Amino acid sequence: MTHQDDVRAAFTRQIETLTSSPLDAESLGRLLRLVEPEAHWRGLDVGTGPGGVALALADRIAEVHGVDVTPASIAAAREQVAQEGRTNVTFEIADIERLPFEDASFDLVTCRRVGHHLEHLGAALTEMRRVLKRGGRLVLDDRLAPHETTGRLIDRLEHTRDPSHVHCLTMEEWEASLTAAGFVVDVVDRYESRVTWKRFTAAATPEKAEALRELCNTLSDKERASMLEDRAGETWVKQWAAVLSAR
Repeated sequence: MTHQDDVRAAFTRQIETLTSSPLDAESLGRLLRLVEPEAHWRGLDVGTGPGGVALALADRIAEVHGVDVTPASIAAAREQVAQEGRTNVTFEIADIERLPFEDASFDLVTCRRVGHHLEHLGAALTEMRRVLKRGGRLVLDDRLAPHETTGRLIDRLEHTRDPSHVHCLTMEEWEASLTAAGFVVDVVDRYESRVTWKRFTAAATPEKAEALRELCNTLSDKERASMLEDRAGETWVKQWAAVLSAR
């Protein structure tokens, strides 16, 4: 079983939840603010899932294409387009490392919560660079490790919860990866959030949810305090993220 098989399985299992729950308004708003769209633009949303970001962009620019490796996600996105009668947004199954577009095809590429699932992040970023026009903009939103120590703990938790997770990058790793792919980062917007344990484990199978609970029971007090917070009778999971704009 390949890593892409893990990704397809994970997101096919989650598709009902993903399509019934709107995108987090705060993180979507942060991404859209950095886009600074112009009406004539042609945009690409990679790892589009059921199409939330692409559909939001379609309200702001002339043409949007969304790609994803998971057929169930593309089917859900196409269904949403049909229901809304959209004519300026299309979706297709595609590998982010081999995008089916000519060089310099887009004014904008967006990528939300995809990077930590990528086995070959550098190859994917290089493809995004290739399909962007000269002076075009990449805007990505992804999970962030505040430092390496917490990053290793995040990866342990995420690997246990979701086998499609690869690595939660630090800001230094993100900037180095983008630079290696030919980008210059011009804006960074970091933010933090908390999610309930129930929401954090919602996408996990019962077996993985139990393994996650067992892992958390083995954490030291310091490790637990760095990732978990108990309040109002619930356990909350700390999460860090960043929106980056690059050209």
